[in-house]
Amino acid sequence: TEALDHEAPLSLPTSEHPIVAAALAFTKANLESVTAEDVSRAVAVSERTLRRLFSDTLGLSWRTYLLHARMLRAMALLAAPGQSVQATSSAVGFDSLSSFTRSFSQFCGETPSTYRKRVAGEHD
Repeated sequence: TEALDHEAPLSLPTSEHPIVAAALAFTKANLESVTAEDVSRAVAVSERTLRRLFSDTLGLSWRTYLLHARMLRAMALLAAPGQSVQATSSAVGFDSLSSFTRSFSQFCGETPSTYRKRVAGEHD
């Protein structure tokens, strides 16, 4: 069970709060380039209000939610045959491959290429 000790949650939080729910949906739909400013504009609240709503209703920051959403999308993309780590990195909004690899490794406990090989092996 060692591998499970540091694995992050494999689902994203949801909310009944209409503004938070809209912000979650907008963030997920725009993972490759979304900013807190974009989200706050899309749901018609200030960035400060957005941050407070996330903290109060979800118990995590918008940035943490964004990172988790990006990592879960990356995991799904990497599970697809022929998907490169570089393409995945760009698709989920990372400008730097090293930054993506570091974030992915912290989130999953293994590098993107190790994850991809392991998941591909499970499908053989």
